[in-house]
Amino acid sequence: MKMESNNILELKDISKNYFGLEALKRVSFQVDKGTITALIGPNGAGKSTAFNLISGLENPTSGQIYFLGKEITNIEVHERGPMGLGRIFQTPKIFEYLTVLENVMVGIHGRTHAGVLKSGFRLPGFKEEEKLIREQAIENLVFIGLAKEKDRMAGTLSFGNLRLLEFVRALASKPKLILLDEPTAGLTPVETEAFADKLSAIQKTGITTLIVEHDLKFIMSIAEKIIVLNHGQKIYDGSPASIRENRQVIEAYIGTRKENRIHAENT
Repeated sequence: MKMESNNILELKDISKNYFGLEALKRVSFQVDKGTITALIGPNGAGKSTAFNLISGLENPTSGQIYFLGKEITNIEVHERGPMGLGRIFQTPKIFEYLTVLENVMVGIHGRTHAGVLKSGFRLPGFKEEEKLIREQAIENLVFIGLAKEKDRMAGTLSFGNLRLLEFVRALASKPKLILLDEPTAGLTPVETEAFADKLSAIQKTGITTLIVEHDLKFIMSIAEKIIVLNHGQKIYDGSPASIRENRQVIEAYIGTRKENRIHAENT
């Protein structure tokens, strides 16, 4: 009897070349269901490239990507969302001239069934579904702590709340796996701590998270598994507890700081 895999995402020997430059070199790793996994590394390590390949913005030069046991290596980006794959980018991508509530409703619309005809003519099926979408959007805003801002124009929110809005909009689409690209960038320490609490809360709902992040303190406090890339290659794949003793990881980060110091001294 074949046992069901605990992996929700798997990369097998993924390489990505840009005009002869290898951004990723035969990278393989797995993300287990229901976990918070971090993908870290110095600048230029290949983290963003890996995220672009997983989300479908780019295709790998070689290798395979599997999501929920199905190969998605060359599946179009718009087909991955309905499969349960969501992503939040470094810069919040929201509709500034819609309200906070309307932004979340947009995220839910992608998985509704009223159709163009019912929507265009405002038929009963559309009205019923629109009411349900609104209720679900409010529930999500209550969960994330933005319910009081629901009627506010999204473009007037603070940066921290913009982050939360994009996060809740992604959650509203009911992803099975969500990719977070530097979610704490620009957040205050208090906002970062609050965001960590939100991640723990959504993990309890069964959503899996893969994070690219530079804030190592945040990562060490939240991640159950850490994958480290350096110069396009995987140099570590394991628990936060043992990463501090890994020589390759230490050299990668210390080397980066040394190079930055030398560059600063020579400018």
